Amino acid sequence: MLGGLHGRPGGREAMLKTGKGLTTVGATSLAVLLYLVLPASALADTTDPVIPADLDISRWACEYCIVESGYSGEAELGAGYVSDDSFKFGEYNGLEDDGAFVIGNATARYRDGNAGYLDLKIRDLGLDTRSLDVEGGRQGRYRLFLTYDEIPHNISDSAKTPYLGNSPYLGSGDATLELPTDWVTAGSTAGMTELAGSLRNADLETQRERFGIGGAFIPGRKWETSFNFRHEVRDGQLASGGAFFFNAAQLVEPIDYVTDELEAAVT
Repeated sequence: MLGGLHGRPGGREAMLKTGKGLTTVGATSLAVLLYLVLPASALADTTDPVIPADLDISRWACEYCIVESGYSGEAELGAGYVSDDSFKFGEYNGLEDDGAFVIGNATARYRDGNAGYLDLKIRDLGLDTRSLDVEGGRQGRYRLFLTYDEIPHNISDSAKTPYLGNSPYLGSGDATLELPTDWVTAGSTAGMTELAGSLRNADLETQRERFGIGGAFIPGRKWETSFNFRHEVRDGQLASGGAFFFNAAQLVEPIDYVTDELEAAVT
């Protein structure tokens, strides 16, 4: 019971609730009590322990700690079926076409007794959303990784255009948009007599492929160096608007981009 401890008369007091009521304890007495109860190690800054050279710690081991080691993994292989074509249904999942597709996923792991590890993940092997992730290293020392993934964006498979060229999706692959030679110009679509016969399909879709490699290294305490390189290719075609005074039209815009990014840091 702390009832025998009292602070300086007139000093700030703390009220402690006990089983028999309230006991008044001076703030100075509480501070002294904490220093008496807590060991010096709890009040000092934490530092790495110094192990004497003549101390044998080879038999120090946790009997109840589960340490994974060796290889492990799992794989999934199957088939699926899509009943109808739908760009909306397959906008991002790669299932825009009807028919069968392959289901392929795999995960593999390796651990050793020295904190070394290796992880492998494969997803959507039979689709346009396939991805690969590989990472390995030694915990607390370094890590390296390699990534690859594909991202489709299916917008419309029912768009039509009278223009020729512009991209392989329209036939010629020419970079110039051209109207048919027998085209009849007019101020509105009602007067374009050759419009219906000149329309051709123009799928609006893009496909993105990304590759990445990087790593991190810990040369010493409180220091880490890292780097990350990404290479991205994006191609396909999208709808783009164009206007000339009071006339406007939607055009098919080719997409053909290559982007490289490099990041490096020291923290």
